[in-house]
Amino acid sequence: GVGGQEDVLDGVPRGGGSMCVPLGMARGTPSPLGASLPVPLAPAARGGGGGSVDSGLAPCSVNFAVFSRNATAMSLVLIRAAREPDGSLQRITSAPRALPGNRGPAGTAAPAAAASSAAATAGGSGTGGSAVHAVECLSGTGYVEISLDPTVHRTGEVWHVCVDGVKDPGALLYGWRADGDRRDGLFSPGYVSLDPYARLLAPVVLPEVYWDTTPVNPPYVDYEEPVLLGSLAPLVRRFDWRKAFGGGGAGGAAPPPQQLAVSARDAVTVYVDIASFTQDASVPPERRGRALGLLDRLPLLLACGATSVALHLPV
Repeated sequence: GVGGQEDVLDGVPRGGGSMCVPLGMARGTPSPLGASLPVPLAPAARGGGGGSVDSGLAPCSVNFAVFSRNATAMSLVLIRAAREPDGSLQRITSAPRALPGNRGPAGTAAPAAAASSAAATAGGSGTGGSAVHAVECLSGTGYVEISLDPTVHRTGEVWHVCVDGVKDPGALLYGWRADGDRRDGLFSPGYVSLDPYARLLAPVVLPEVYWDTTPVNPPYVDYEEPVLLGSLAPLVRRFDWRKAFGGGGAGGAAPPPQQLAVSARDAVTVYVDIASFTQDASVPPERRGRALGLLDRLPLLLACGATSVALHLPV
């Protein structure tokens, strides 16, 4: 600092006389956002075909990064999901309950406990309505929370950390606990927030050890209420091309997908609004307004000579 004053920017120290990086963790990188593998898994080490997850993977390193413009403290929350004896993830059905919408930490995401809440944007908060329904969810068995040091794990407005030696990443879920200015409910550290860049979300009932050791609890606690967390399963999944293309070809190899040899000059792109385009009588009622309904309208798209489809957002 200058003149004995601590170097502070946006309420977060930019320097210090000491810093701490726990064993088994590295500083990590601010890019890419979300969860990623610094060293890609070899194809043989990934999960089996059809999106299955192999619990016998060798330990790997996972980098976590989240953007938050206003947070002054950040913790990474890791939850281990239970597995059945056959290796599949254990699933339970929660009792029907109301999932209240709650405000989320500005610049991160909405509270994971509000299943219907929207991801918050930088400088704003997510809000959600209420829903009453039963949810098939995972069962949490383990919990660890890693507090990040802003002098080590923050670059600009991105918090990041690399966790080494992660075992069975396919059964691991994660979220963020952010703290900052709590006026007007801008930050609620009692809630675990979703990562907006999570590739897959999964509802999970938090283990008892979470409630016994978490540094702060929300004002309202329902121990059996599932929360939405990001899943690391997509990092270890492998798409089964053989199954997708109807079995193997000669020698058991999967036939290659057909490539459309269309020049940029001859390409025809059709812009589609899913909500209106899937209201046709040819689309089953349960698929109308959904991306799945596009499959029922493929004959029309092909008849128009479309070589590509652009979806009009928001979907």
